[in-house]
Amino acid sequence: MKLALLLLALAAPFAAAGPFSGGKGDAGNAFDAPVPGFTGPAGDGNAPVGSGAVAHAANRVNPLFFGWADQVQSYDRAGMGGTYALPERALGAVTGDEFDVVALGDGSPPGSLTLRLAGPVRNLPGADFAVFENALSSGASGQVFGELLYVEVSSDGVTFARFPSISLTPKPATTFWAFGTFAASDVFNLAGKHVNANGESWGTPFDLTYLAAEPQVTSGQVNLQAIAYVRLVDVPGDGGYFDRANELGYADSHPIYDPWPTSSFGSAGADIEAVGVISRWLDFAAWLDLRGFTGPDRAETADPEGNGLPNLLDYAFVTFGKQGAPVRATLDEGRAGIEFVRDERALDLIYEVRVSSDLVQWTTIARSSGGQPTVGVDGHEPGITETSGSAAASVGVLHRVRVSEELAENAPRFFRVEIQRIAP
Repeated sequence: MKLALLLLALAAPFAAAGPFSGGKGDAGNAFDAPVPGFTGPAGDGNAPVGSGAVAHAANRVNPLFFGWADQVQSYDRAGMGGTYALPERALGAVTGDEFDVVALGDGSPPGSLTLRLAGPVRNLPGADFAVFENALSSGASGQVFGELLYVEVSSDGVTFARFPSISLTPKPATTFWAFGTFAASDVFNLAGKHVNANGESWGTPFDLTYLAAEPQVTSGQVNLQAIAYVRLVDVPGDGGYFDRANELGYADSHPIYDPWPTSSFGSAGADIEAVGVISRWLDFAAWLDLRGFTGPDRAETADPEGNGLPNLLDYAFVTFGKQGAPVRATLDEGRAGIEFVRDERALDLIYEVRVSSDLVQWTTIARSSGGQPTVGVDGHEPGITETSGSAAASVGVLHRVRVSEELAENAPRFFRVEIQRIAP
């Protein structure tokens, strides 16, 4: 269904400006809203590094990510030398540091980097992983200095399927310093279009749904429910390489333009900083491992982050590194209720909404178990809605749940949500 909707929306002539997301923010963009690398009191996308080290110090790596590239399978640099030739720099969590990168080099054939993902990554709703290049904001409206990448995935490390992409940039990049810029909103399904430098950190989302019709997938060689590798291939931006817009609703494919050549610097070609995994089945023990907690800090009731919430609630409500209550009361046209975020990936959790009139006797009226939607239980039929639980429209695994009941006159009503762990 998502693909069919996209085809209708993208049916536009080449000359039209792209409808895709800008280089940063643009949380409501329906196509590829960038995913913040960092979240917290300093605001989404603000990294505590470089020029933002002090102002953004309270921010943490976005808890949405449940794993990162953890092993280099192959690194083929176009051209020799350079000071950014350590592929291990692409492993682990995003840093937002534009110098903590591995460059693919300029040349022919283009450079590439193949990474193993902490997985397996699955095709769940919305973005399944995000790629962080070190694109810069040019200061001009909507323009970025970024070096674009084709993105391919594999379940066995041998056969790869490439994301169909769109580049509506009509001519070589306009002048910026010694190179050029392009409008991020003209580019789709190519990594490198989102800003990840100078204290700002945004990743480009990729949804495995767009690969459903690829021959490697339909033949069974690539399993979209068990993606273990991602390959990033540099796109020399001279117009000699093309997108696959014809597969996404346009009449033709188009040349891809980005700043090129960049061979006068050690970081020639695209510069890869991190690849973050979103769509994995979760369990509490693996979440603790990802956070690096040991000893007493691994307890459900421990609060090693110091944000006032125990580990189990940070895990359930995706609040690690954030301050404030994870639930809120609602009152709308005589209906009272409770609202919270549910993580579809958490197969070892039960979310139960319970009500009481005296804070002593509690009755369960709604439940979500093992990642399934929230439903009424035991004959109860409360009002239940589930909408996007993420600020970024591209993220689909988080659900904002609201459960409500009509208020009886002069009768108090209390709501709470309880979290239980079960065997996944």
